[in-house]
Amino acid sequence: MAGTLYLGTSGYAYPQWIGGFYPRKLRPADMLAHYAGRFGSVEINYTFRRDPSERALTAWREQTPASDLAGGWRQRLALGCA
Repeated sequence: MAGTLYLGTSGYAYPQWIGGFYPRKLRPADMLAHYAGRFGSVEINYTFRRDPSERALTAWREQTPASDLAGGWRQRLALGCA
């Protein structure tokens, strides 16, 4: 059976990862871009509170332009999920 496996974690903005996964001087605003350069999937528990806004989806897409994550943000925007 052939397929694609996307690995990721449950979230990406963990201060505890600074100095291990994230470089020490990385700004919190740059965590998603750094993460997306290494993983093709991330679980965002955002929707348990409410659907993300179009502004949030657009910002996430802009921070992950070269990754598979960007496709997910585009799909939600195209489906009107914002």
